[in-house]
Formats: sequence, C-alpha cells, structure tokens
Amino acid sequence: MKITIAFVFLVFLAPAAVLAKPANSCSRQADCIDITTEQLTNGLTCDSGCEYKICLLIQKGGSCVKSDSWSHSCVKPEDQCSGGSGFSGALEKTSGVSAGYEQCQIVTAGNSAEFLLKDGGSCGNSASLGDATCEPRDSSSSSCTGNGIGKECVWTIPAPINCRAGGSSDGDGNSSDGDGDSSDGDGDSSDGDGNSSDGSGDSSDGDGDSSDGDGDSSDGEEEDELCE
Repeated sequence: MKITIAFVFLVFLAPAAVLAKPANSCSRQADCIDITTEQLTNGLTCDSGCEYKICLLIQKGGSCVKSDSWSHSCVKPEDQCSGGSGFSGALEKTSGVSAGYEQCQIVTAGNSAEFLLKDGGSCGNSASLGDATCEPRDSSSSSCTGNGIGKECVWTIPAPINCRAGGSSDGDGNSSDGDGDSSDGDGDSSDGDGNSSDGSGDSSDGDGDSSDGDGDSSDGEEEDELCE
C-alpha cells in the first residue's frame, strides 16, 4: 500500500516538475513571450515624426515551460526614446516578472528595441521569433545587474524602417482623390465623367462636340447639302 501511494504521488508530481523548468535559453523564452509593434501618430517621445512602440509580453501555456516568476529583467523607461545598446541605466526588476507582465520601449523608425530577460543560471543558445532575435548577453552590451557574460538573454526587435502615411502615392506624383479624378503628372486630367484635357487647351464636353484649340468647332449636326 505504501508503494502504491508513493507511485501515485510521483505521477502527480511529474507534470509540475516539467512546468517548473526555467526559461534559461533563448529558445525556451521564445515559447513564453509575445511581441507587438505599434506605430505612434504623435511622434513626441523621440522628437520624431516616425516612432514605434514595441512591447514584450510574458505569457504561459502552450509550449512554454515556465509557470512561476522569472529571475529578473532590466527595464528601460517607457516614456523616453530608447534604441541604445546596453542596460546600464535600466532598472532591475525582480518581482512580478511572470505571466501577464509586459514592458515597452519607444524607438524611431529603423532602430531596434532591446529587452533583457533572465531565468535560471544562464542563457543558452540563440533563437528568433519573427524579426526578433535573441542572444546571450555578451561584452558589447552592459547589464543593470552584476550578472556575468552569458547569464542573461537579450532580445533585439527592429522597428519598420518607415512609417505609414495617411495617403498613398504610386511613386511618380500621381494620386487619386477617391472620385475617379486623377492626374498623370503631365497636366492631363479627367473629371470622372469622361471629359478630359490633354494640357493643350483642346477639350471634349462629353456629347461629341470638340474644339481643336484654333477656334474651329463642330456642333455634332450634319450640314444639309443643296441638291441641284
């Protein structure tokens, strides 16, 4: 009976042990995070007209092996323009770094946000998640803690190189205002009802009458011929 009880105890304990594995590698962390990128319309944080807010969210479930709190993170201020390399000026956060925790950074277009996460005793291997890449922290990047090289994982997430404009252009200056009127860039235009101008003064009023620009005109009616 004691053997049976011990066996049942181990069976129920095994899944908990699997969930308690540390996220101590880039590949394990990739299964536990979600990344979002949002274009900002005001562009005031970086004093730029083209800025992005990039966020990293910790989640659990699915392939994520982590269910409890992570060791720590180095958090850069969200209300300041980021994109610089390293975390020497960041704030160390050791509590609350668990499922549902999110941190964000604001960067200009073409620059990258960096997030530092640590769990367990080290950061093993490299990984990618979409455009984001993860590497063990090396000597080129400082830390907000006393951890040595290779102990923490650094996620680098690039922002798009441009911002989406409110309108659209096909690259040669031509545009459409949504009612069918258009310009081909050389002065010719259409008013959407079939009338057009070729930029030389000749025009058609849509009923067949036309002017060749030298004053001669036709009213579209045939002239009667006199019969002798």
